[in-house]
Amino acid sequence: MIKDNSEYLEEYLTSERVLAQQEKLIFSKFDLEEVHKIGAYALELFERKDYPMAVEIRISDWKALHISFPGTSPENDWWMNRKSKVVNLTGNSSLYERLLSEEGKYDWFEKKKVSEEDFAIHGGGFPIKTEKIGLIGVILVSGLPHLMDHQRSEEHTSELQSR
Repeated sequence: MIKDNSEYLEEYLTSERVLAQQEKLIFSKFDLEEVHKIGAYALELFERKDYPMAVEIRISDWKALHISFPGTSPENDWWMNRKSKVVNLTGNSSLYERLLSEEGKYDWFEKKKVSEEDFAIHGGGFPIKTEKIGLIGVILVSGLPHLMDHQRSEEHTSELQSR
């Protein structure tokens, strides 16, 4: 059973805090070795928590890793595609873009001139950036309440840096 901590996260997460998370999670290098480490951590997390989530890592447009755990469906791929488009368009996490929109009281889709059918400003899309290049990919999580999707994607990235 998932302990939904969305209420706590809703109070804690602000665009400023999410931006700080992004800024501290910039890699000196990111290659398939790091992709596999994140995948191994996702497997560990699933074994401990039994989360019904899908995890994907994209380097540019290449799906370098995709894991779907029990309880997910092809719909999770649709969500991850839409979250990935937000990260690739802005260079920021999908949740950061949502929080900016809510805090600024504007329609994100109208401002960016994109469709809600194609883009999702929900938690779970987190940028992968390197010091030399900047944005090189995205880590995606889908299947949990959207704030927890963000928490998992940020946690996977953070865990890799601490290993």
